Amino acid sequence: MRKLSEIAPDIRADWRPINNGAARSALEQMVTMGFISEPYYYDRNSAGVVGQFLSNTKG
Repeated sequence: MRKLSEIAPDIRADWRPINNGAARSALEQMVTMGFISEPYYYDRNSAGVVGQFLSNTKG
């Protein structure tokens, strides 16, 4: 299993330019994260940030 900090650079390299500011911000947060199940600051897990990224890049 890969950490989000390992996946985020792959997304940045392979994804078309990310123009949405919220998606770009979430991706930058993902660079500093461990596994999705690990706490991220006050959240129980990192899934919220990943969800924010995905919901702001769809379409």
